[in-house]
Amino acid sequence: MSLQVEEKKKNEQPSLVNESKQEQEPKLSGAFISVLIVGLFIVGSWLAIYFLFLSR
Repeated sequence: MSLQVEEKKKNEQPSLVNESKQEQEPKLSGAFISVLIVGLFIVGSWLAIYFLFLSR
């Protein structure tokens, strides 16, 4: 009896349709905003140093 149950489990294959519905992509809006803030900080730092160089 246990052999029949094991054979049924081996023959069952997960459906690709069900897997794609379960895997949802995470929202990356927080990461995008963080990257923008860091990018603005870097550009702002470069501009501040550049204008400091020009003023001397």
